[in-house]
Amino acid sequence: LVSIYGGSIPYLLTGRDSMRTIGDIDTHVDFEKMSEIRDYIYNYSDSITVLYDSLKLSGEDFGMELLINGLNVSIFPTIAKAEGMAIRNFYINEVTNEIEIKETLFPGIIEKDEIITYDVDGVNMRMMSPEFTYITKQVANRPKDIEDNKILETIVNSEDVERMRKKMKMPEITYDKIVEMRNMTEKSL
Repeated sequence: LVSIYGGSIPYLLTGRDSMRTIGDIDTHVDFEKMSEIRDYIYNYSDSITVLYDSLKLSGEDFGMELLINGLNVSIFPTIAKAEGMAIRNFYINEVTNEIEIKETLFPGIIEKDEIITYDVDGVNMRMMSPEFTYITKQVANRPKDIEDNKILETIVNSEDVERMRKKMKMPEITYDKIVEMRNMTEKSL
């Protein structure tokens, strides 16, 4: 099952309009389900355009970027490890024709414990908890994260934030590689 994470969560949970541009919806799925999702996208869906597929571009599965009904959606695989939750993702540099593939470990985090289901306009959506989102945005501390956390501060459970802070250690990049893209058959942004 796909879960939403990142900058759209504060606005989905509160119904507020974002004061900043949200460029895409970030989602993640268990690494073991990526082949099933990829199969569906390529073989059964006429309404999804693949912008980038890291598996085709690098030979390794670090997710996909899609266009769904005019909205950019990223699907990144997660891996449950003994130390915590690992999220894979990628970045495209079209100027150098390179793809950076990266895995970040969130020590002490068990993904299934941090996923909530929330009703957004009558649709049940799976997403990372506002507390997980709040803490990771505090660590990133970019201007957009600070803005998002102003919204999250109004809804997070402070006890859950403290509980998570005690068990979660600083995220660490466990894999980072830049390779020349191959099979550039995907549609460019």
